[in-house]
Amino acid sequence: MAALFNLEHEKQFLSAVIRNPALLADCPFITEKDFGPTNRVVFQTVQAVLNSVRVDGFSRFVLIERLNGLSIKIGGVIEPRLYIEALELIGINDKAAVQVGKQLKALTIQREIDQIGKEIQEAAKKGGDMTPSELVAKVTGIFSSKVNLLGGSNEDEPTDLYGTAHHLLDQQNVYDTRSISLPYPICQDLWGTFDPGQLYVVVARLKVGKSTFALSTLQQLALADPSGEFTALYLDTELTTEEVQCRAIASLSGVREYYIRHKIYRKNREMKEKVERAIEMMRPLWARVDHLYIGGKDLDYQLSAARRWAYKKVRGTGKKGMIVHDYIKTGSSRDFRSQQSLSLLIGEKADGLKGLSKELEIPVLAFVQANRENEDSKSGPRMQNSSVIAGSDMIGQFASNIWLLEKLTTDQRAAFGLNGPDAATHGFRIIAPRQLGPCELGLDRLVKYQETTLNGKPIDRHVDNFVLFSFNNFVVSERGTFYDLVERNKVAGINVQQEAAPLPPEQKML
Repeated sequence: MAALFNLEHEKQFLSAVIRNPALLADCPFITEKDFGPTNRVVFQTVQAVLNSVRVDGFSRFVLIERLNGLSIKIGGVIEPRLYIEALELIGINDKAAVQVGKQLKALTIQREIDQIGKEIQEAAKKGGDMTPSELVAKVTGIFSSKVNLLGGSNEDEPTDLYGTAHHLLDQQNVYDTRSISLPYPICQDLWGTFDPGQLYVVVARLKVGKSTFALSTLQQLALADPSGEFTALYLDTELTTEEVQCRAIASLSGVREYYIRHKIYRKNREMKEKVERAIEMMRPLWARVDHLYIGGKDLDYQLSAARRWAYKKVRGTGKKGMIVHDYIKTGSSRDFRSQQSLSLLIGEKADGLKGLSKELEIPVLAFVQANRENEDSKSGPRMQNSSVIAGSDMIGQFASNIWLLEKLTTDQRAAFGLNGPDAATHGFRIIAPRQLGPCELGLDRLVKYQETTLNGKPIDRHVDNFVLFSFNNFVVSERGTFYDLVERNKVAGINVQQEAAPLPPEQKML
């Protein structure tokens, strides 16, 4: 370990700081951990003095007096005055001192890596009771916990915001090579692509169709990319791979999932032929979407699995990768033992997924459950804003875009004539946008409609336009927007945000 310290560099840096303490402003990355035991106390004392006096009030005499007050000797043998005077004799200019500081930080990183190696070795020795995947997750967690420390010397200088803007247009970046087009044209127009380094969140009440939306979206993305450029990882806290496979076969074959799950389709020739054709349709999708059941696994395990997948399937392959996490919740044994509040636990998971997207430079689509504010109750109609996010407001802080997925009520569908097998069944609205698309279709607008109150009096309402989806046997498809529906039907007294009030007999659909 002694070889991982450089006493001469430490002395040179301290000499420059004693001569010009303002130099520390150019080296904010330097901390006491960058010095060995001999010089660490000197650096700590320099910081203590600067915290109590102005920079222009700092001098070697004040420093020596403070060191003498500690009743210590440098290295256990040298008087503070003699050591500080010796440091002053070292000649080094400010520019060179900054470079020396970066070299000190590089040595700190080496020491951290050395320590990580020792901790990994220790974990390997004690990993006899772990499964291989648990051991790999443990090792990855050890490294990941140090990643921020290894972020290093903060060498990047601020960029000329306007003077370098032309480089953005001239040079290829991750948005050119790793952004993923949405499989829904209206959504693409309203909110753009899934961009690398971004966390996107879909919020929905329980049993509304989060898993169906996840599966269908991935399936459509893969089918729309015959070149094999797209690949995805589906992290699933609810369904096993077998359960998801049954749904995938159902969506492609049109046979109900129940018949597939229980192998009843084999008894019917027509269903059997449809299922066999669906299996053939899956052939182009082989090695395109990976599924991993992570129910009960902690955050470190989940992030570790995602990193291993990305380094195997995305890094260096030229492919566009995407991770879907279904869904953010507490569920591992560690979560239940944690002393942290629910909101902090959920926030930690969202932060972890956002950090993962930045680290791997791929988009992450995550799902989260809405709370009971998103249900009609005696106290009033359902809420349709960011307050419905269950668990933590921190999800909104880390996510780029947050959408609310809602199932249209039976009365709403009946009132608008949405009764066919391909009719809209769900609403999909933005509740916390940070990113918008080109909006060339003119659908980013307010929609005026009429709502019939309980006393039968119609009143005008306005709502931001939202997308309508059809969910049919695990197939999700766009069915226009609420604006299109209102314009097409021209029905008074309909409120698709709430339970629709019964229409008077004289009111008929136009």
